[in-house]
Amino acid sequence: MQDAQAAVNANDQKMKDLTASVATIEAQKAVQADVVTKTQAAVPILKAALAQTTAALAVLPENVEIKSATNSLAAVADRQEKSIVTMTEQIAAMDKSITDARAEMEAAAKMIVAATETMQTAEKSLQTLTAEVPADQEALTTATAELTTAEQAVEAATTVVETRRQQLRPQLQLTSAK
Repeated sequence: MQDAQAAVNANDQKMKDLTASVATIEAQKAVQADVVTKTQAAVPILKAALAQTTAALAVLPENVEIKSATNSLAAVADRQEKSIVTMTEQIAAMDKSITDARAEMEAAAKMIVAATETMQTAEKSLQTLTAEVPADQEALTTATAELTTAEQAVEAATTVVETRRQQLRPQLQLTSAK
């Protein structure tokens, strides 16, 4: 029964820890999803700005600042497009972590139910055995009293036999001598 209680306590703590973990991951996922959404909205704007700086560079091909701005915008747009893929993969990993944690929570919940049932069965057995103790105690007391009475009867019979033996011994010795 103590093992079952320990299992309930351990799995209850596991459920609490997993619930906290799921809540944390879901919060991180919400933040990440928001960043993905904003990045997805920003990429077309960056590409439009890149198209404009590319057009400006076509008009002024020797302008170092426009060329630098065009190169910078191209690099930023590329990084942002790649970051969307990376962030989407991270969100998928978070989803998997949440799914795994929930599966562990379900397993822990089943173990709690099983351990609780074991404890209830043990408690019922204990109650049954506890209820039987007075009857068993009474039977033991009765048997002990009967044994004591029987032992006293044996002692009394032994005394009677010894007394009769003592009484008959002189008579037997006379009979043997003849």
